Amino acid sequence: SPDGQILATGSADKSAKLWRVFKISELIDYANRIVPRCLTPTQRQTFFFFLPPNKAEELIAAGEDLAKQGHLTEAIKQFKQAQQLAPCFKGDSQARAKQLAAQAKIDQGEELAQKGKIAAAVEKFKLALATDPRFQLNNLERYAQGLAALAFVDKGVELAKKGEIDAALAQFQAALKFKPNLKIDAYQWDILCQYGIAYGQVAPVMAACNQAVALEPNYWKYLRNRGIANALLGKTACAIEDLQLAANLRFFETDEENYQLVQGWVDALQAGNNPFTEEVLKTLR
Repeated sequence: SPDGQILATGSADKSAKLWRVFKISELIDYANRIVPRCLTPTQRQTFFFFLPPNKAEELIAAGEDLAKQGHLTEAIKQFKQAQQLAPCFKGDSQARAKQLAAQAKIDQGEELAQKGKIAAAVEKFKLALATDPRFQLNNLERYAQGLAALAFVDKGVELAKKGEIDAALAQFQAALKFKPNLKIDAYQWDILCQYGIAYGQVAPVMAACNQAVALEPNYWKYLRNRGIANALLGKTACAIEDLQLAANLRFFETDEENYQLVQGWVDALQAGNNPFTEEVLKTLR
């Protein structure tokens, strides 16, 4: 139209439509009312960058921080104010605040448990359940001990890779003390085995080598490492048996390079020679 307020369009069916032309400010107001209030901050920035900051989201973020710090009354107030500004933010403000506060306590408890501070961890878990009974945590002390045990094993693996074998062994032992039935996987036992060999502490890690093979008896790498350990301990027949099986597994997997390497070690041992020089052992690090 001459005044720029109406836009006319036509189509192939000879119909015509008239459209109102909105001002940019009117479109922004419309978008503010209808769509972006429930978008995440990232979505707003990506698709509606032209819109002003969303006060409701700021209130919600502030409320979440307050809830995690245990300030429930203030957090609930922030959530309710956000809902007044943007009704599409639904949910029970009190329940949301309690859930966030309880989860924060659980996170703190888990962190304490991973450091071996079982009693302090259990207290945090109790506080979490008192705040929000909807969380399901049974036998709090056992749960904390399980977390501690897993953390000790992970720490032991890290220490083994650094060559701190005595400290790594102590971590594994502490893990089993906290949880005697802990299932340490073959990979973790093998790390202790391999790096114990590489750093010259074969005898202390022999049990770890045996554990790795017991859990996965047909994995060539675990057999290889135990074979090297047996050879270094003078158990030549056991070493040849392990290494030959490892070589055969590489042959059937068409891994020619590792097959030739391990088979060469078998041949050397059968000839009465020791193929495991310092240079060879360094390759295990």
